[in-house]
Amino acid sequence: MKRLQACVLTAVAVGLTSLVCGADEFAARTYKSGNQTLPYRIHRPEKIETGGKYPLVVLFHGAGERGDDNKRQLVHGSADILKFAKAAKQPIFFIAPQCPRGQQWVNTPWGKLSHTMPKEPSKSMTLAIGLIKKTIADLPVDDKRVYVTGLSMGGFATWDIIQRMPNYFAAAMPICGGADTAEAAKLKNTPIWCFHGGNDRVVKTQRSRDMVAAIKKAGGAPKYTEYSGVGHNSWTRTFRDKEVLTWLFAQRKHAPIKKELFKVEGRPAFLILPTDAKANVESPVPWVWYAPTLRGLPGRHEKWMFDQFLDKGIAIAGVDVGESYGSPKGRAVYSALYKQLVEKRGLAKKACLLARSRGGLMLYNWAAENPNRVACIAGIYPVCNLTSYPGLNRACGAYGMTKEQLAATLTDHNPIDRLALLAKAKTPIFHIHGDRDGTVPLDENSGELKKRYEKLGGAMTLEIVKGQGHNLWPGWFHSQKLVGFVITHAGH
Repeated sequence: MKRLQACVLTAVAVGLTSLVCGADEFAARTYKSGNQTLPYRIHRPEKIETGGKYPLVVLFHGAGERGDDNKRQLVHGSADILKFAKAAKQPIFFIAPQCPRGQQWVNTPWGKLSHTMPKEPSKSMTLAIGLIKKTIADLPVDDKRVYVTGLSMGGFATWDIIQRMPNYFAAAMPICGGADTAEAAKLKNTPIWCFHGGNDRVVKTQRSRDMVAAIKKAGGAPKYTEYSGVGHNSWTRTFRDKEVLTWLFAQRKHAPIKKELFKVEGRPAFLILPTDAKANVESPVPWVWYAPTLRGLPGRHEKWMFDQFLDKGIAIAGVDVGESYGSPKGRAVYSALYKQLVEKRGLAKKACLLARSRGGLMLYNWAAENPNRVACIAGIYPVCNLTSYPGLNRACGAYGMTKEQLAATLTDHNPIDRLALLAKAKTPIFHIHGDRDGTVPLDENSGELKKRYEKLGGAMTLEIVKGQGHNLWPGWFHSQKLVGFVITHAGH
């Protein structure tokens, strides 16, 4: 503990000057509960609109910032988060409580490789929870956008509070902390991005690794960043990362997704409408066509991505055509789905196609024959080349042909050979693909499609993710660039 205090106190000494300069952005207040008090700082939006609701950020400081001066807790993170919010023109509420000297946010040693979550929260955590609830009750806080983060001792606090209050926060960013892995299942539905230095000898790096692994095992999809060669101070880099803060403010709490199941040409299909959306032909709803459609969709991997679309009033739909590999029979079912959704259910005439893996064969082949019905095409390591995957030996059966017959008519069925009409229609395309994809190789699929599409005059963005293959890495499904691309073109 002494070592931890020494490390953090050194950082405090360096950062205290900058703290004093920015402290006027935060009003000094004291929270009282019975005969207990907790000092805290609060930032409010400069202008609160009538009926407006604003996000709330809660920051838990580290051990070196404890005390009763009601200043030190602002040393790390607060200025960076506030600066980002202002640049993004995002008014926020921001509270930073201060833990008294000699107390901890979580009553557990920091240097051990594990701990059991105490049955009751510490005195300071009990007060912090009361402060958060009172802030939300008294101020125009958007309760769907309450975020919590903390560093070191505050990293432990971040884990502790989301385990005690599961599904309360829209997102959490624990930094170089630790938690009780036995409680991991409570967090499987909470958006979490965890950070730790690879050489942290104060709070062992293994604490974050173990917690992230436990949540994944329980069915969650936390993000984890480990800074190679970095010691205990993993917070400075994190709080100054615009990508990290963009992710944080993009998170929202959502009600469970409700989907309608129905049949198209005897095949199972689904439709998820945004809350309160009333699809009709007079006011069509923009939509994303997702492929492949699998049983149980959306899974835990797609949920964040789907939530972003629904938040923007965009519906999601799809149909299971089996292993059609983009065959004419599969395309016919796709056309039947399109007709039902547009003519009978009031969806927009142009769909945003979102293809993952073999869904690329299905959506690209349909799009090649229906370019006027496509607003954009996005792909997560999509298959674009039949000869690459699944290969003509496997695909020919779905086409009702021999391998030789399919090879002879490949230009009628292979996405990379069917791009001319999409390019003529100026259909925008965006793919993300890993450079280590052994199942759907980058060069033969997204890479080749980009070369051919641009040669035809089309516009395509290809984001190559280094070190990733054909897997369920959360980054595929939490790509703000991909989601933003789809949202931008939805309804066009």
